Amino acid sequence: MDLPRASYYRACAATVEDTGKLLEKIEEIILDNTAHGSRLVSAKIIKDGGTAVRKLVQRRMRENSLLCQIRRQWIQTTDSAHGFRRCENLAKGMVTTAENQLWVTDITYIRLPGGSVILP
Repeated sequence: MDLPRASYYRACAATVEDTGKLLEKIEEIILDNTAHGSRLVSAKIIKDGGTAVRKLVQRRMRENSLLCQIRRQWIQTTDSAHGFRRCENLAKGMVTTAENQLWVTDITYIRLPGGSVILP
C-alpha cells in the first residue's frame, strides 16, 4: 500500500475516536467492575462488537482518571485477644556477665504495597 505502518494504525484509532462513544463505553465497563485495566476494557469493547486499540483505551482511561482500583490483600497475622496464657519475659531482670548468655529474637511484620515482609 506504500504507507507507513503507523499511518494505518493512526487511521484505525481515528475511526474509533471519531465515534465519540469510546469514553462512554469505557466508563460503562469501569462502573460495572472497577478492577478492570485497559487490557480487559479493550477486550470487552471488542467482545461487544466495537473496535478498540488498547493504547488508546489506556490513554483515555489515564486522561479521565479511570484507572483500575488495586485490591489490597492483607491478612491479619496477630490475634491479641486469644484465650491462651501469655509467656512472661524471662530476660527482663537478667544481668549478663559474659557473651552468649542471653539470646533474644523478635519477628516484625512490615506492611509493603506488594505484601508483608518478615524481618528477623
